[in-house]
Amino acid sequence: MENKNNTNVEAGNKELEEKIAKRREILKQEAEDQEFEKELASKKRKKTIKKVAAIFFAILLLLTFFSNTILNYTLPEVSIKYIGSGNVNTAVMGQGTVENKKSYVVKAKGNRTVKDVFVKKDDEVKKGQLLMTYKEGSDTDLEAAKDDLESKEISYAKSLLEKDPDYDEQNRTIANNRDTLKKAMEKLEEAKENKEKLDELTEEKEKLEKKIKKLEKKSAKIKKQIEEMGTVESVDSLNEQLKSAQENLAQYNQDLADLKEDYEAAKAQAAADGVEADLKQMERTIRDKEKQIAKEQANIAELNTKIAAATNANSTLKSLNEKSESLTAEIEKKTEKKGKLETKISELTSVSDVETAKSELDSAKEALETAIESLADTKETDNLNEQSKEYDKKQTIEELEEARKKVKELTTDDIINVYAKEDGVVDIVNVTKGKAVQKDDELINIRPSVGKYIINCTVSKEAAKSIKVGDKASIAEDWEDNMKAKVKAVTPDSEDSSKCNVEFSIKGPNVAVGDSYNLSVGGKSTQYDMVVSNNTIKEDNSGKFVYIVNVKSTPIGNRYNVKKVPVEIVATDGSKSAVNGDLSSMSNIVSNSSKPLEDGKQVKLADE
Repeated sequence: MENKNNTNVEAGNKELEEKIAKRREILKQEAEDQEFEKELASKKRKKTIKKVAAIFFAILLLLTFFSNTILNYTLPEVSIKYIGSGNVNTAVMGQGTVENKKSYVVKAKGNRTVKDVFVKKDDEVKKGQLLMTYKEGSDTDLEAAKDDLESKEISYAKSLLEKDPDYDEQNRTIANNRDTLKKAMEKLEEAKENKEKLDELTEEKEKLEKKIKKLEKKSAKIKKQIEEMGTVESVDSLNEQLKSAQENLAQYNQDLADLKEDYEAAKAQAAADGVEADLKQMERTIRDKEKQIAKEQANIAELNTKIAAATNANSTLKSLNEKSESLTAEIEKKTEKKGKLETKISELTSVSDVETAKSELDSAKEALETAIESLADTKETDNLNEQSKEYDKKQTIEELEEARKKVKELTTDDIINVYAKEDGVVDIVNVTKGKAVQKDDELINIRPSVGKYIINCTVSKEAAKSIKVGDKASIAEDWEDNMKAKVKAVTPDSEDSSKCNVEFSIKGPNVAVGDSYNLSVGGKSTQYDMVVSNNTIKEDNSGKFVYIVNVKSTPIGNRYNVKKVPVEIVATDGSKSAVNGDLSSMSNIVSNSSKPLEDGKQVKLADE
């Protein structure tokens, strides 16, 4: 019977193993199928990502291309020039046409009577030749003029001796009032500071009082909690009870084990004897013992709960006591601080208040203003008097100069005798012996001698500053070196305030009216390493600068940006300048732009 049972068990185990093996095969196949599907899905996902990426980059490329194309239409278009070495001629350059030197007119210098005229029309005269004379003033006129001059000189000398007004006393009063005002201002500032301190201390005191009240309230609450907790059961006592209960429980468990052992022995003996044992009494005893054990376990659990509660209560009580002590110390500390604040507040309250200080300041200010106004009124009165005196003095000076001029007119040789300023031929004589003439009357017109030529050129006002009358000029067309030119006059251009007219005298065997010549004055031609066209140099508040073009290579082509580079002009002429700056011989300088430029701005190059 036992062998048959074993055979059935083995058959069942074998069938079970086969089922498990088949199940494993199925699970393995399913896992392989899932792995294949995952791999297939991964390949599809990669293909999809590649397609999406290709489409994305294609769109990005197209957008970049079109955006750059559109951007190129909006970019400033610039022309560039290269930096190079070269010569810069710092001479002032000018071009003009030869013309006859203009005639000059002898004018009357005052209201006089002509004594003699020594020339007539078509007479040739030399520089310094006597042309005419005026009659001298009478002795009576000269004496009267001298007396008048002496009188006016004495009056002017007296005006210089007049004493200037003295404002020392009023200035001292103002100075004293200023000191008083300064002290009043300092006192007001001190009062304001004291008030601010008083307000701060009062506010701090109020805050402190609120904190103290809050702490006292909190302390009372904690003390009430301590009182409500009353006496907490001793943890040591509970632990002793727990120990006794645990010992009882151990004994009960041992008793139960002994009872169960006796019960099993009695049961086995009855089975061996073939009789039915009466075990009811033993079973009741075991149940009673189990009840006793359960009761003791409940007692232990209750004791553990009590111990935990007592421990927690003791901890809480300790914490509350510590908080109560801390709050009491904090209250005492803040109460002490409050007392100190009240002392400071009392001290500051006794100091001068702001209103009193303001009143003193107003009084000091009013006194100073009154003193200043008084001085101003005095000065205004004195100023009016001074203006009147200055006017009188100015009039006296004018009269004095007029008297001196009159005496000079009656005594100076140049006033009596009129000489020729340069060689020439008399064209017009508008005066005769004995004729009375008025100031600025045109008396004699003299034209230059044949061969007196001039050239007029226009140059910039800046360039004109570097030349002066008498400077010799070089003539570009003087191949035989037999021509001479010299600056005769430099005058402002009446039509253009930024320019000046320069008159050159020119002479030579082949000079003729209508010839055109290029002249240069001063300066020299010098070789420089960095020379740029003047139209490439710009200027703003920071000084002179140029724009250079920097190129950067990108996947879709070159990109051009301008950079602002400060420069110093070493030398310049009308068209180019030698410069110093952060430049090299390879730098591309912007010469023209279709739009205003800024440092770092992107540009496009003009088609050359």
